[in-house]
Amino acid sequence: MLQFLEPIWLLAAGAISIPVLIHLWNIRQGKILKVGSIQLLSTTAQQRARSLQITEWLLLLLRCLLIGLLALLLAKPYWKSSTQKGWVLMEESDAAQAYTHFKQLVDSLLNAGYTLHLFEKGFQESDLSTVLNKKVDTAIADLPSYWQLISLLDQQSLPGMPIYLFTGNRLSRFTGDRPAVGISVKWKTFTHTDSVQRFIADAYLGSNDSIILSIGETHPFATSFHQQVIAADQPTQNDFVLNVLNGNLSVSYGNGEPITVDTAKWKITIFANAYENDLRYVQAAIESIKQVKKKRIDLTVAHTASQIPAKQDWLYWLSDLPLPASIDARTIFMYQPGKNMPLRSNIVTHESGTDPASALYQRIAYTQTKASILWKDGTGSPLLTKENVQVQQRYHFYSHFDPAWNDLPWSPSFPQLIYGLMDTGNKKRISVNDRRVIDEAQLKLVSSPTANRHLPAANVTNTKAKQILWVLIFLVFCVERFFSYRTKKEKVYA
Repeated sequence: MLQFLEPIWLLAAGAISIPVLIHLWNIRQGKILKVGSIQLLSTTAQQRARSLQITEWLLLLLRCLLIGLLALLLAKPYWKSSTQKGWVLMEESDAAQAYTHFKQLVDSLLNAGYTLHLFEKGFQESDLSTVLNKKVDTAIADLPSYWQLISLLDQQSLPGMPIYLFTGNRLSRFTGDRPAVGISVKWKTFTHTDSVQRFIADAYLGSNDSIILSIGETHPFATSFHQQVIAADQPTQNDFVLNVLNGNLSVSYGNGEPITVDTAKWKITIFANAYENDLRYVQAAIESIKQVKKKRIDLTVAHTASQIPAKQDWLYWLSDLPLPASIDARTIFMYQPGKNMPLRSNIVTHESGTDPASALYQRIAYTQTKASILWKDGTGSPLLTKENVQVQQRYHFYSHFDPAWNDLPWSPSFPQLIYGLMDTGNKKRISVNDRRVIDEAQLKLVSSPTANRHLPAANVTNTKAKQILWVLIFLVFCVERFFSYRTKKEKVYA
């Protein structure tokens, strides 16, 4: 059955009236006959030699057909197979659990003619027995966000086609911005069987030959952390096992995967020449991290560039001065220079444990870059970005750590916010082990009738209509040109 993605373009077929009017307004020139004398001709009333009539029916039909075909092409036609009722989507890694929870509904949909597709890039068609019997690695860490997959699905599926989606409801899979789509999805979720987890989120060497462990406990409604200290010279302590893997000290908990113990000392420098208050706030936050987390940190405060030591892990460049090229730091947090703009907004960091309502009073205008966005203000404008410059990571902050600019320095979670930026190694482990679930009310998709939609590349029958129209347009155009040039005007005798 032929259908259209943008049927409004069918109104363009009204342009067929143009060649009809042109052909009707055809002025026929009268013939001039040569006679020897007009004396013998009787006087008759003058008659107009012009008339409204069609003289080239074939050309008229060809031109009308050409306009009609162009209108059909703009309407984006596609063939909708009558045998394909809709799609059933499941993740390959969770297909067994999804089928267990929704067996009756899935079976009824497949028996009604729905086709099973994998909820992954490409949305490959499959069959139920193959998906259920295939062994997959359920510990994959770099799974794409559900929002990202929904956006791709909107581009590759046919509008109006029924779609049933069956996935888990873990909050960690709903990262990024919720997309605006033009499709309608009936989304069914379930809670995984391993909904409670205890794991090691972080492990690093503390003072007095001790190992500091950050232990995470997560369940569908919350994730909490507590600190535990174990001795570095005892291989087995309670449920923790120390070992040496590839020359590195590692620790494991229960049957979990061993993680490497961070034995390095953080080297951090704070530079500020004019913003002394900003320096004190950041310094207090790092001292708090050092005390609470028991991290081994060498902190240096510098007021001139020459005072900055070499081979620093972190440099906080709290200044409007240009960054010297000679700076030797692995990661740099720097104020973005520019004119400050007053506003009343808030800071959105998406960091667990931070205050989402921290007020924002001033900021620097955002300059478009290719850097990834970490923080935003309440209007959605980037506030903190991250980019890689050769072997260096740079954070660009479009505000200041000053109460005149925002409330971050007064926030109790400010040290945790700073620590979250510096300690990125454990974020993936937390995300993999996170068992919190999303509320079903948050699964509602934003409808956008103007969302970009394309025909599915894998479905050849849906591209044939467009190909056939292009061929017909070319052939009709060639035939029209042939008869147009072949037609000769009648000779006028003088």
